[in-house]
Amino acid sequence: MAIKFFTYLLLALLLNMPRLLQANEINLDNWLEWDSRENTTLPFSSNSTRFPPVHLYAQGDVLKGAIATPFAFSGVNNNIINDFLVEVIDSKGQSHFLSAQPQTVGFVDDVGIGLAMLESKGFVDGKVSVQLYLRNTPENQQALAERQNKLAQREKKIAEQIKKLALPKPIVNKTWSLDAKTLSGQHIDDLVKTTPWTIFQVYSDGCGFCRKAIPAINALHQQEKFTVIGIAGAADIDSFKTHIEQSEIAYPFVIYQGEVADSALTRVLANLGTPTYLIVDNQKKLLGVYAGKYEFEAWLKTVK
Repeated sequence: MAIKFFTYLLLALLLNMPRLLQANEINLDNWLEWDSRENTTLPFSSNSTRFPPVHLYAQGDVLKGAIATPFAFSGVNNNIINDFLVEVIDSKGQSHFLSAQPQTVGFVDDVGIGLAMLESKGFVDGKVSVQLYLRNTPENQQALAERQNKLAQREKKIAEQIKKLALPKPIVNKTWSLDAKTLSGQHIDDLVKTTPWTIFQVYSDGCGFCRKAIPAINALHQQEKFTVIGIAGAADIDSFKTHIEQSEIAYPFVIYQGEVADSALTRVLANLGTPTYLIVDNQKKLLGVYAGKYEFEAWLKTVK
């Protein structure tokens, strides 16, 4: 069934082209600001932080990307992707409106993913801003209000958790004054002194990339020149201990407990998502912060 899903998705991508809208075709009164405007550079991906996931990148003077939402043949509003509009303001202040119509669909049985490829020419790369809009309907107005209320409540909890954690902000080329013990009672200062480099892995048990990296990180921890220490937030420490055992994680962990400790921790230590790797020397001087597999592996090549 998985092969069928990806076959349908590939065929749909090849056979369908997105509809591009000019700025003079857009009446923003017909759209709601679904999420706050984000000032960024390309490539940009909201996969780990926002719904729906949007990926954008520049190829010369062409802006390209994709947006995806769930799709089901049952239900009244199955074409959710058609309700979204992406605006990118390029470095020259020109707006590029990217519509998600027509959609391409990959599915297994009744459930799948609606995916639209996005493209706009005449794009000037550099510092850009990205705004996601939702179609202005009474139903969407209610959905947006409910979403904003939930986000506000969650942000309040995260702010309270960050204050409770009182974690020192890691600053490159400065000593990181983190004071913590692992689940087995070892103080991290004692572990850091044992090898030239200590790798702090900001981890989440819900992160597929973190789980996939476990064998490689276990192997690093066995090397004489590296110590690996995982850092994670968990609502329930016993459940996280079970996760460590079942996942066969061989390196020690520092765990911070709380309802939103996971989000609070990554907000302070890993604003780039998980896994993020913070490298310190044996005096706890922070040497670098690397997001994801490829940045981390690039650093490893410099010390192996």
